[in-house]
Amino acid sequence: TIAPTGTLSLIAGCSSGIEPLFALSYTRNILDGAQMVEVNPHFEAAARKGGFYSEELMRALAEGKHLEDLDAVPDAVKRIFVTAHGITPEWHVRMQAAFQKYTDNAVSKCLAKGTLIPTNKGLIPIEELGFARGDDVFADPISGLKVIGPDGKWHDVTAHYSGGIQRTKIIRLSNGTKIEGTFNHRIMTINGWRRLDELKPGDLVICTRSKIEIGKGEQVLPPLGELRCNAKKVEVPSRMSPRLALLLGMLVADGSLTEKTGAVSLSEKNKRIGELFDQLAEELFGITPRIVVDKRTGVRNHVINSRALCRWCENLIGKGAEGKKVPEQILRGNTEEKLSFIRGLTLDGYVKRGRMVIFEGYALQVVQAVASMLHHLGFAPYIGRKQVSNGKWTYHVEIDQFEGIEEHKRADGSRRRLVETPVEAFCLSLPTNHPEYSNLRYIRRNRPIAVLCSTLDKLGVKYDKDRYLVRVAEIEEGKSEVYDIEVSEVHSYVVDGVITHNTINLPHEATREDVARAFKLAYELGCKGITIYRYGSREEQVLNLVSEERRKEVRGKVGPRPRPTVTRGATIRMLTGCGKLYVTINEDEQGLIEVFVNAGKSGGCVASQNEAIGRLISLGLRSGVDVQAIIKEMREIKCPQPAWQDGELIQSCADAIGRAIELYLRQNGKWESDVQIKSVQFSSPPSQQAGSRSSSISLNEAGMPPECPKCGGPLEFVEGCVVCRNCGYSKCD
Repeated sequence: TIAPTGTLSLIAGCSSGIEPLFALSYTRNILDGAQMVEVNPHFEAAARKGGFYSEELMRALAEGKHLEDLDAVPDAVKRIFVTAHGITPEWHVRMQAAFQKYTDNAVSKCLAKGTLIPTNKGLIPIEELGFARGDDVFADPISGLKVIGPDGKWHDVTAHYSGGIQRTKIIRLSNGTKIEGTFNHRIMTINGWRRLDELKPGDLVICTRSKIEIGKGEQVLPPLGELRCNAKKVEVPSRMSPRLALLLGMLVADGSLTEKTGAVSLSEKNKRIGELFDQLAEELFGITPRIVVDKRTGVRNHVINSRALCRWCENLIGKGAEGKKVPEQILRGNTEEKLSFIRGLTLDGYVKRGRMVIFEGYALQVVQAVASMLHHLGFAPYIGRKQVSNGKWTYHVEIDQFEGIEEHKRADGSRRRLVETPVEAFCLSLPTNHPEYSNLRYIRRNRPIAVLCSTLDKLGVKYDKDRYLVRVAEIEEGKSEVYDIEVSEVHSYVVDGVITHNTINLPHEATREDVARAFKLAYELGCKGITIYRYGSREEQVLNLVSEERRKEVRGKVGPRPRPTVTRGATIRMLTGCGKLYVTINEDEQGLIEVFVNAGKSGGCVASQNEAIGRLISLGLRSGVDVQAIIKEMREIKCPQPAWQDGELIQSCADAIGRAIELYLRQNGKWESDVQIKSVQFSSPPSQQAGSRSSSISLNEAGMPPECPKCGGPLEFVEGCVVCRNCGYSKCD
């Protein structure tokens, strides 16, 4: 079979290929650990028609008994309904050898982790297109995911595959594009589909240009984070926009981020660029940058001082010459946001021989991501590199035509792309005094498979402007974690403009010698590859026979769902007996997904225990545990050092975390619990009530834990100082 037809056949209720039926009756593991009993409908129909059907017969088959051992079944029926476990390994292999002689598509074809795939949800790394993880694992793709086929139309992604770490071929094309995939991964060449291990330098690969919209704008941005009490007030947008994309592009090109001083700055010698940056900063962050002029060079530095903003920008665009990146929200955004970001990048660009260099620097990931965006914006980008004096490599991306952010950065160069020679060019006639006569004579005499599109333009010959050719420049081998997707109808998809495109079941009783003989026979018969699976060799498998020991209810193992790259949420401050507690609650489209707990100035056990609580809550939320149940359990925990907030008793750190989650749900209109949780409230602070003590309250309000850092005993305020009566510790000493 060809993956994932085995999985699809279960859904369709048909045979998966040449491999015999797994069993006539079996259980199939489905979602959430549930099981479904399957009975072969053809066998059941034959049994009823032949008069030998019975519940006892079906139960015996489900328990793993072979049809040959059941006297109630006629011999003629036994010869027809042979299952995989009833055939010797030798005949499994012989059938494979006969079939594989005429088959060349029998193993999975994958691309390396990190390869950007254009989808209807934007440019997404191939490993994030679904939920497959590990070796040889199929899983569902992202809901509603579509990719662009070679016909330029959207096609549904039906499966996501993880192949683990495998040997790869790394193909570098003449336009700088890099394709890394397994040896048998295929791409479209001018001579048809070719495996990566079949390519040679000089081969022509077909590329396509598409202006189809590949993302949705206004992607959610991360929150700003905690502001210190003396921090400068700053606001950040909650969603991406073309204006923010322009500013981020400018920062990647000529900006700098210094967290130590909190400086977010841009250097320029073009006054109009400085005014634009100031305008964007005021519009997006509510801050007017201060201007520092270098008297020696005349360069103006526009500086915003905010550590929180600096960290926020670093989260989006990275930091350092080699660590810069394109924000995920841009890759998944719409065309306007992508073009705005690229236009901002041209602040570092220049015009070279009529072509626009968009960006040049050490950050290869920026260059590759920008090239991927340009491919699907209708451009034909070129990636170049050069080695500089320090031995490092710099990379740049350039295109024929583009209008940069500065007036003098405009390119309208000639298009020097190779295209397949149209038949019309071989039939064209020109007078001998025509300026293009020599080019036409060369084409008609040599009949080249490809010519420059500029030559065809001059000859007046029409050609497909959205399809061009690039040569294979370099080939090397590597090793990488690989993934693939299954695409409906066309079974191929476009990556950076390039079009890119079986199991023997043995019973549990099979021995090592059986497996060895199968592999040796496959080699002798010239099989291209086989996979052997011994029943029960994995703890979890899709299809199972039901033995008496396994008749007990199967309890599915619960695992956390993957964490999305971007979440949204809020941070809530709570006062506890251990000091100030900052509870950050994040969610995605499916609901709450994680909780982070920061114990303020507290350290040691207080901080570690609260961090552990946050991690366990996050694990529960991602595993589908009801958030209301979590809150109920947290709210029932007490400790000897309660605290007070807004006239309400906070009984412990755990209680505070539960209250923070409940507060977040209430404020966002998501509180639906029928459980009544008792709250202790006071009309006035407890320090004003008879018999109350104020020492723990004072420590709480001071943001300090009530534990002695030396002996762990209780701390108290005595004559304006924090002391421990057990060991004599004093904070004033």
